[in-house]
Amino acid sequence: MPAVRLFVFALLCACPTVASAQAWADPYRAGDYEKAIDLLHAAVSKVSDNPAFDEPESPALLATMYARGEGVAANPVMACSLARLAGAATQMRVVPGEDGPSYQARMDASGAFVHRHCDPLAPDDRATAERAIGCFAFEMPEETIAFGGQTVRVGRRGVSVTGADEEVWELMGCPKLVARVRTTSLVPPSDAAPGVKPRHFIETFMWVRVLKDGVPSYSLNWDVYEVAGKRIRFLMVAQDLVTRTAWPGRGLPAEIEKGLTLEMIRSGHVRWSVEGSPPKRGWIMVEGG
Repeated sequence: MPAVRLFVFALLCACPTVASAQAWADPYRAGDYEKAIDLLHAAVSKVSDNPAFDEPESPALLATMYARGEGVAANPVMACSLARLAGAATQMRVVPGEDGPSYQARMDASGAFVHRHCDPLAPDDRATAERAIGCFAFEMPEETIAFGGQTVRVGRRGVSVTGADEEVWELMGCPKLVARVRTTSLVPPSDAAPGVKPRHFIETFMWVRVLKDGVPSYSLNWDVYEVAGKRIRFLMVAQDLVTRTAWPGRGLPAEIEKGLTLEMIRSGHVRWSVEGSPPKRGWIMVEGG
């Protein structure tokens, strides 16, 4: 059995009481990988915020699933990030009665697991994996799209227009889960002022962990970027569109999917609103406006 599989197998079997108590264990063993992925996302996000984190099972299994593409698109950068978290947790774990050789064997297997997932990456990807530990931005697509007359790159590194002088806007805050990345183009209204042009926005809807009235919660932030010529400019962030006390799960909440509207006025400014209780409103300004 290869060393990396042996490491994960040993983690899942060495502490059967802990492993069997994890909600993700049974779906994974049954081959329901999508359900296991959702549960593992929640588990890893929660425990990675704990400074005393010493539970390597969930990030190690999730790293393996991202490496293999089980229940999720294969992503070697994410696999490396999770493997590093599992390695750190392995080092922090204290195993009662463990002797020196057993400890060394555990450390060697953990190190091999990290090297297996991280060494093949290019330097930029390894740096991205390092930055993403704890701020994983699960469900963030890694794609290059034609939009606003440019070629735009979107992923965990951030948002950028490709080119020789590529400037990357890193993701704001510490995103745990990405609900949606979308592109929106707005044309000027019929009574627009002279010189007003169409506007092209890239929007990221990302869940971040916050304390809400002292309770750990997840807040949905909406970040807006604009494709302006051959560059990306960051325009605004609207925080706390929606709050969930439990792990929010995939996709945009229905109240945002159906209730968020954008409208360009004659000056070229864009007003946005989310109906609800309470309603939220604001502006996406023209640069310099």
